[in-house]
This record gives sequence, structure tokens and C-alpha cells, in this order.
Amino acid sequence: MKNEQRILAASAIGYVCANGISLFAYVKAKTDPKFSDLERPFKAPGGWKYVALFFGLFNLPLCLIGIIYLNSLEVGWTSTIVGFVVLALYIPLWLYSQKKRKVLPDSTLKSTLVYG
Repeated sequence: MKNEQRILAASAIGYVCANGISLFAYVKAKTDPKFSDLERPFKAPGGWKYVALFFGLFNLPLCLIGIIYLNSLEVGWTSTIVGFVVLALYIPLWLYSQKKRKVLPDSTLKSTLVYG
């Protein structure tokens, strides 16, 4: 197998995870009162929350299992393991950002969420 195929196979795992997490983040932003009151420049219709929930429930378990299965058959387990290791490397970064977020006062956090 070529290295390009292995890189693509490993990145497909990351894409499926990122897409599913972003769909669930949208659902959380719409349902959690802490985030639903924030002003946004674009507002999607209310029914999209259920569409995002449906595709998130489809994407993470089913597509992730499918990608793992296809990668193991076509490219081998090495690219699958590399994909999960790269994703796992982001966990310490996320934990650090959550720790920093708790240190910030609420007014700073709200301005960061609204204005980037």
C-alpha cells in the first residue's frame, strides 16, 4: 500500500469524529440555556436541532465502525491505530483548555464565546 492511502485512511477517522462531535455541539448549543441565549449572526431554523441529532447519532457509531472496518480490510490496522493515537493526543489539549476556562471570570468567557 502507498503512504497516501494510509494517511487518507487515518484522516477519515478524524473526519468522522470531528463531524459527529460538531453535530452534537450544535445540539448542545441549541438546548443548553447557557449557550442558547448567546447572540449569533446566523440562526438556523429550530428543526435543524433534530436533524443534527439524527445525523450525529448516525455518524459517530455507524460511520465510525464502518470506517474502522474498511480501513482494516483495505489498508490494515496501522492507519487505524495512528488515527486514534492522533485523536487521543488532543485530549490533553482539551483538558488544559477546560482548566483555563474555569480560571477565567464569566464575563471574559462570554465575550470570548461571542466574539471569538
